[in-house]
Amino acid sequence: MKKNKNGISIIGTIILIIYIMVVIVSMYYISSIHFPFDKLKGHFHLKYPPGGSEYIAICGFLFMSGFALISHFVIVKKLKGWKKAVAIILVVMLFFGVIEYFLKRHVRLHPLGFNPHPYLLWVMNPRVHPESLNSRFLRYSEFPDKKEKNEFRFLVLGDSSAYGHGVQDGERFSDVLEEKLREKFPDKKIRVINAAVQGYSIFQGRNLYELELKQTSPDGLIISFNNDINFCVIKDEEGTPTKLLRPIFMLLYKSDLFLLMKKLMLSNREQKDLDECRHRYKKGENKNKIDAGWRVPEKDIRRHYSYLINDMKKRGKQTIIISMPQLKHELDYTKEVLGYREIIKNIADKNGALFVDVFNEWRDDPEINKLFVDPHNDKIHPDYNGHEKIAEQLYEKIQKRRIIK
Repeated sequence: MKKNKNGISIIGTIILIIYIMVVIVSMYYISSIHFPFDKLKGHFHLKYPPGGSEYIAICGFLFMSGFALISHFVIVKKLKGWKKAVAIILVVMLFFGVIEYFLKRHVRLHPLGFNPHPYLLWVMNPRVHPESLNSRFLRYSEFPDKKEKNEFRFLVLGDSSAYGHGVQDGERFSDVLEEKLREKFPDKKIRVINAAVQGYSIFQGRNLYELELKQTSPDGLIISFNNDINFCVIKDEEGTPTKLLRPIFMLLYKSDLFLLMKKLMLSNREQKDLDECRHRYKKGENKNKIDAGWRVPEKDIRRHYSYLINDMKKRGKQTIIISMPQLKHELDYTKEVLGYREIIKNIADKNGALFVDVFNEWRDDPEINKLFVDPHNDKIHPDYNGHEKIAEQLYEKIQKRRIIK
C-alpha cells in the first residue's frame, strides 16, 4: 500500500478525510432541525440534557478524545487493507456505544420532566410527574382504540390549563364533565378523554391527534389552547422533521448521544437570530405585527384548527373550541391575548364549530381571582372551582346543541 513521506497509508488518510467530511455534513444537517431548549425559542419545557454545562463539557471532552483515538487508529501501521477498515468500524461502534451507555445512565439518574419527541417536540415523563399518566403519557385512565358498545367519546386537546396544572386527578373540567354526562345518560358509556399536555400548542395538538389519537374515533372534540401566542424565535413547525424523515428521526431520538450532539451543534446563525430577537423584543419592535413572535403564526393557527374541525365534520362529529380564561396582565389584557381570542372565535364561526367563550364570560367577574390556582403569580391555570365552572359551561352547550342523543 502506498504511503506518504510520513509513513501514513494513503487509504488511511482518505478514510480519515471521508470520516471528517461525513461528521461535518451530518452535524450541519442535524443542527438545521432545531432542538428546543431555550425559553425564548418557545420550548422551555424541554431542558436537555440534565446536568448543566459541566455535563456538556465532559461529554465534549469524551467526544474529542474518541475522535483523537479513531484518528490515531486510522494511521496505525500494523493494519492494512480491509482489516484496517473493519478495525475502524469496530472502534467507532465501540466508542459511540460506550458514550451512549453513559449518557443514558446519566439521564436515568437525572430524569427529565419531558422527554424529546421528533414530531410532538416533547411528551410527559411518567417517572417525574406525580399525576396519573397512562401508557400513552396522557393524564387519563387506560382506554382502548376501539370504542365499547354504546360508548360516546369526547377527546380533549389542550395545554397545561386543560391538563389541570395545580389541581388533583378528578378535579379537571374534563373529569367533572364526564361525571355530569354519565349521570345524565346512564345508559351510555361516557368518556371525556383528556389528551392535553403541558406546554402544547395547536400544532402539537394536531400532530398528537393525527398521528396517535385519530384512530380512537372520538364522537366529539374539545380544543383548548393558550400557548400558540407565546413569544419565541423558532416556530413549532420548524422544530420537526418532514413526514418522509419522521421514521428515521423516531430512531435517532432514542439516542441520547444524538440529542446531545444536536444541542451542541446549533449554528451561530440561530444564536444571532436569538440575540437579535431579544434586542428587538425589548425595544418593542416585534409588537408592531401581532404574530411576529408567536410559536404558531396566525395562518398556521387557522390551518391546524380548520383541519381538526373539518376532519370531525367529515364523520358527522362536532368540535367545541374553548376560549380559556386568563387574568389581566398588568393594567389590561395584551393585544396578543385579545387578538388570539378573536382569531379562534372567527375560526369557529367560519368552520361551524361551537365556541365556548370562557375568557369573556369570566373577564369582568369581580370574583375571578378565586378561580385560579395562584392569582398573584399564575394567571392562566384555573383551580378546582374554575375547572368546575368551565365544565358547567361546556355541559350547558352540549345539552343545548343535543350533541349526545
